[in-house]
Amino acid sequence: MSQDVYRPCPCGSGKKFKFCCHDIAEEMEKITSLQEKKQSSLAFEALERLAAGNEKYPWVSVAYATALLTAGQHVQAKQILRQLLESNPDHKLALALYASSAFAADGFEKAKSIIHRSFQLCSREFPDVNSGIAMGIAGAFFASHSHMAAREHLVLAMRMAREEDQQEIFLRLLEFDSNNDVPYPLRSVHHLVDPPEEESTVEAAKKARRYAELGCFNRAAELYAEQVDKHAEHAGLRQNAGLCFAWDGQDEQAAEMLHTAAKLHTDNAAAIECETIAQLIELESADRQIHIETVEYELDSAAKLLTQLGEAGQLIRLELPEETKSARPPVAVFQVIDCNPEEIDSLTFDTVPNILGQLAIYDGVVEPELPALAILAGHSGNSIEQAVKQFESAVEGELKKSESTDDNQDISVESYPRELACLHWRWYFTSKVSGVRQQQLLQKKWKQALENDWPNTQLQALGGKSPAEAAGNADLNVALSGAIFALDAYANRSGYAIETDALFEKLGLAAPEIIELEESTPLNTFSSMGLNRLPVKKLSDAQLSYTLNRALLIHHSRFLYEVLVELLERPQCLEEIDLDRVYATLSDLCRDRFQRDEVLRWLKSGGEYAKSQERAFENSLQWSVRELACRLEDPEDPEIQPQLKLLWEYYGSKLPQLRDYLEKMVKEFNISPPWESAGIITPGSESIGNTGEPAGAGEEKKLWLPGQD
Repeated sequence: MSQDVYRPCPCGSGKKFKFCCHDIAEEMEKITSLQEKKQSSLAFEALERLAAGNEKYPWVSVAYATALLTAGQHVQAKQILRQLLESNPDHKLALALYASSAFAADGFEKAKSIIHRSFQLCSREFPDVNSGIAMGIAGAFFASHSHMAAREHLVLAMRMAREEDQQEIFLRLLEFDSNNDVPYPLRSVHHLVDPPEEESTVEAAKKARRYAELGCFNRAAELYAEQVDKHAEHAGLRQNAGLCFAWDGQDEQAAEMLHTAAKLHTDNAAAIECETIAQLIELESADRQIHIETVEYELDSAAKLLTQLGEAGQLIRLELPEETKSARPPVAVFQVIDCNPEEIDSLTFDTVPNILGQLAIYDGVVEPELPALAILAGHSGNSIEQAVKQFESAVEGELKKSESTDDNQDISVESYPRELACLHWRWYFTSKVSGVRQQQLLQKKWKQALENDWPNTQLQALGGKSPAEAAGNADLNVALSGAIFALDAYANRSGYAIETDALFEKLGLAAPEIIELEESTPLNTFSSMGLNRLPVKKLSDAQLSYTLNRALLIHHSRFLYEVLVELLERPQCLEEIDLDRVYATLSDLCRDRFQRDEVLRWLKSGGEYAKSQERAFENSLQWSVRELACRLEDPEDPEIQPQLKLLWEYYGSKLPQLRDYLEKMVKEFNISPPWESAGIITPGSESIGNTGEPAGAGEEKKLWLPGQD
């Protein structure tokens, strides 16, 4: 053998090769060769044979356990690694792999102690293993709505990872921070604060911080909590304990600590932020949410059921996507509504049909003998109950419910807090209802929710009082302020911007103070709530550019609008940004706020900007199509005909396929097309450029189907 026998053993024990696994080197080299040749089955069989009777060689056990982990046999891998650690307790690779197998086999809570031991001892030598564990923990916490724990374990995974792997994890972190399904105060950095200046407390706090940096958040939380008893009035220690509990997924303890920290803080803004985070953690807990429930029915014949449902006015059949990745796509999908839209002569705010649920019909499969199914999905409580009644009343004969439906709840982004049910509704509009009319009704619904429903809803954070009842009670000022920001977070998740300052004033509260900045103030240390307190107009150009990137990521609609508008006032900042994206974002934000005139203003600005850029023809066309789509929402808009004429005569003459699109559009909206009569090219269209490549179309929205992941 040409190998250096005095190098570290490949098994990862840290011992010299000669004094560890040298005796089985020849067999292991053959197995490694099989693996390199992608002959995995032969390599696995060889490892299995070699492992029998050679347990004293760590290389064999580690390689066999790794193969088992790759094959998904976590329990067996865990058993082999535990036996190896009993005889080699200092074997760091075995410890890291044992932590990985324990997490996969038992979950984070049961495997926590061994995982944290691996984080402490093995991160330097085996960063890829520990980083992978942290990534897995982040995914598990995200699925259970422990969002702060999910984010902090993503940060931990990135910090542990090898340099070549950090970029990929960083992109995952950016994806998390831009995920609007997570309330925005929970998807940003939160820093631990300095402890009291007592020597023993400072030392304990330093130790707690070191544990937190290693990812041992439960131990860090315990150390901070121990200091709370010595400094009962120190808000920062409770805040730190609360953050560490949250990062460890112990949401109940986190909320309790943060509530108390909020009461102790003398800084109003810090108190409100602690309270807001505590309330959001509680609102995101499974027992406070209205979930998606599904009810399954076994069918004798899917075709027979579809015939019966064709007569049901309150089950609206949807068009299915042309392509699906599902191995068993549905043959039909319906929305279940609470009244027959054809019976409504004049749609009013009180007569808009509510969508109760979604029904998917699946045909029977011979191989492997699957019955035909009807799967009904809707939010738990009144919605799913009404949907079941609507469906069952539309079917002749008895339906057979599947036995597995009792515990069939889905904790997903479709869930929402019970206390904020007033922000969540689903309306059904026929094609006869114009976009402008829909927006008018939706705007009225939001106004009702914010001015009447929410102020009179009893909230647990207010001790069972409603915001209207809590207003004026000084003892509840911080809790009520937190409730306003929790409301803001969930409204923003739905794309609606609340004027929080106006709500604070209405309820007699002091809004969090604007932050006074210096040029050297590190903006990267600000949480998302802190970022929203920046004096946007007073930011330097460099600070504004940084703030824009964070604002685009977090996408808090009110703050992002303020930043973008300020940016357009500074010519020196415009050279480094994509103005096309700025105008598009501003128009989208105004659309969510039902500000149609503002939408059109930004669309016009985007179109004017496009004329001066490269690919002016294609980009201007894109803006013109956007403007037409906006104007078509109001059938009475006098600019529809001129816009159609421009698109048909100028753009359509160069892109004949555009005319096919316009023909379909006017037919869909029942509009008399201007090109059927003698037309003249719209004045001013000659100024538009004509170079470049066609711009891309917008993203197609996907249809979620009950019974599919």
